[in-house]
Amino acid sequence: MALAEVLNGYPDRRAWHMAAATLVPDEAIASALEETAGRARRRGGYRVVAAALERAAELSPEGKQRARRLLDAIELAMNAGEPLWVEKLAGGVVSATDDEAMLMSAKLWTGWALAATTRQKAALYHLLPLAEDVVQDAPVTALTAVGHAAFVVYSTGDDICRRQMIDLLARIPLDAGRDFDQVWTRASSDPFGARESVLELLRKSLADPDRHVYQLTILGGAAWVLDGHRHPAPRHGHGAPAGRHDRRFQRHAGAGTGPGPVRGRRVGSGVGLGRGRPADRR
Repeated sequence: MALAEVLNGYPDRRAWHMAAATLVPDEAIASALEETAGRARRRGGYRVVAAALERAAELSPEGKQRARRLLDAIELAMNAGEPLWVEKLAGGVVSATDDEAMLMSAKLWTGWALAATTRQKAALYHLLPLAEDVVQDAPVTALTAVGHAAFVVYSTGDDICRRQMIDLLARIPLDAGRDFDQVWTRASSDPFGARESVLELLRKSLADPDRHVYQLTILGGAAWVLDGHRHPAPRHGHGAPAGRHDRRFQRHAGAGTGPGPVRGRRVGSGVGLGRGRPADRR
């Protein structure tokens, strides 16, 4: 603490020193770290921001405040390409609060993290029942969950889960949530059967001149999927397309990280093409 006091002219270093010297929750120090995170965010330091928010959450005396800071940290950890860290932070949210909206966000992020790693089956078993539970009362949340699962199903060719996703999408209105999430999720879930309707939605989405780059990335990924399926390719395994488009798509998309449906699916709901925050948190 003595060292922290001589660093008054260096608020970020001072906040970290105070946090390192503190063994009990302290809202003043947690707030100082959150301010540090805000300054680091403007410099684009995703890992630094996430670490500051995680430590601020650990020092938060109140559970809901702790959960809020953890959820803020999750998006930065996602942008840093750290799905295991995302999963750890989401688990902290579950331990910190009983707020239903926060818990749902944590569940969606957990599903994204599973999908962004090699635990594809676990991701599907987590995300699709979640979507089924909320599809009637919260279709936007269901769309987010299906979107996180979409890349896994597309790349693995799990036909049982694909049919489950198509059934879920039939119960999600086309105007629910963000249009670019709708395009990606429907294109990757059913590139043959839904092609014409998704193309129409894609054209409408691209007519908007004010798209952010990450949204165009998502739409571009969906267009690429649809273009690769203009002529059905022979299928193998559990029904995965065997064409060169699909193999190349899996190679490049799998290199990304990311929730929304595409973003990191900002580089990818996510997992490779593009999504970031769960849609309900935007």
